[in-house]
Amino acid sequence: MNDLATLGQRMRHFRVAAGLTLDQLGSDVGIASSQLSLMENGKREPRLSLLASIATRLAIPVSELLDDAAPSERAGLEIELDRAQSSPVYAELGLPVLRPGKSMSDDALRALVGLHRELARRAREAIATPEEARRANTELRALMRTRDNHLPEIEDLAQREVDAVGHVSGALTHRSVGRMAERLGFELVYVSDLPHSARSVTDFENGRIYLPPASIPGGHGLRSMALQAIAHRLLEHTAPESYADFLQQRLEINYFAAAVLMPRRQSA
Repeated sequence: MNDLATLGQRMRHFRVAAGLTLDQLGSDVGIASSQLSLMENGKREPRLSLLASIATRLAIPVSELLDDAAPSERAGLEIELDRAQSSPVYAELGLPVLRPGKSMSDDALRALVGLHRELARRAREAIATPEEARRANTELRALMRTRDNHLPEIEDLAQREVDAVGHVSGALTHRSVGRMAERLGFELVYVSDLPHSARSVTDFENGRIYLPPASIPGGHGLRSMALQAIAHRLLEHTAPESYADFLQQRLEINYFAAAVLMPRRQSA
């Protein structure tokens, strides 16, 4: 199911298009209008059986409600504004949350979203100052010492992935790495025009992980880059909000790649 904010916006969009009020739709599908309002505002997750009833009443397939695209430009802007105001960057400002009501024009909404985009951009630029980088690196090194440089949960994850593709012994093959990607719905694509600053590029919309066509002798580097990209998905990483987050994610994906290339059971 898509995120609740998008789902709620799509429910509201098709309800209004059908000319129904909250009370009318709620009465027709057997739910209080107040509960339906919470769902449309992304505050409550509806049961699939209820979504099926709503879709039937609105004369649309359930897939229309579950589509992960915003139903309109304004709905997309409202969703983006809500997410931006929920971010740690905005919370640090101590400003109130602004709800875009019907009286707010589209231009005003675009301006607010644009300001939040710029705020996020400046925050991303500021996270890698030398002072912040040194502090984050020191803290991460200290944390790993307390764990004896051991991340058993990632080793367990790596072993499960290795077992799932049927690897038993010997060096992990490129084919096995490709099958790991396929299990996540991705295809490994080798291209020669990646940006110089990028080790790999993941296309979530089309399910592709782009990698360079060449690697160091033996191919370990290429397999490692693919495994690092796969690790971001398996570990459910999101865009880092600080340099410390960035370092932590880099450590985790490198640890995962190493644990797959030398899986615990097969190596022992």
